[in-house]
Amino acid sequence: MKMVRTRYGVVCDDIRQQIYVLGGYDESYRNGQYLNQCEKYSIKHDRWKMIKPMEQKRAEFSACVMGNKFIYVIGGTNGSYLKDIERYDMD
Repeated sequence: MKMVRTRYGVVCDDIRQQIYVLGGYDESYRNGQYLNQCEKYSIKHDRWKMIKPMEQKRAEFSACVMGNKFIYVIGGTNGSYLKDIERYDMD
């Protein structure tokens, strides 16, 4: 079960029988690239799917799930340290 895009420095969580993978860093580009792309894996269907991106590109952040609806993405880096919190709507 390969993700659509190779990346590291991501956060993932199992929510609603789905695994969410947010952001990260892709070294396959010449100078590397921070990502805002997101994917989810359906455990039931054994399939990865690209979903809406985060507002900001970032890697190496923390995240938590609230109310089975939102993922709060906290800090991280995009070449500079980030101090913000982004609310990602899973719907």
